[in-house]
Amino acid sequence: MLDANQQAEKSEFYTMGRLDVSLDNRMLRVVEDFLLRKHAKTLLPYQVYRHAVGTHTQKD
Repeated sequence: MLDANQQAEKSEFYTMGRLDVSLDNRMLRVVEDFLLRKHAKTLLPYQVYRHAVGTHTQKD
């Protein structure tokens, strides 16, 4: 079960986008918008992360 409110607690901004189920019904792909890094001085977003399934999040 996905809880968007629980996910939103982790950041200032959060929105859940598209959901897709794999053909074999074993995986769920979720598009989430919150992975922005803000510039230390301007506080404007300047860096976006992408995650590849099966890799560690430190490599995002």
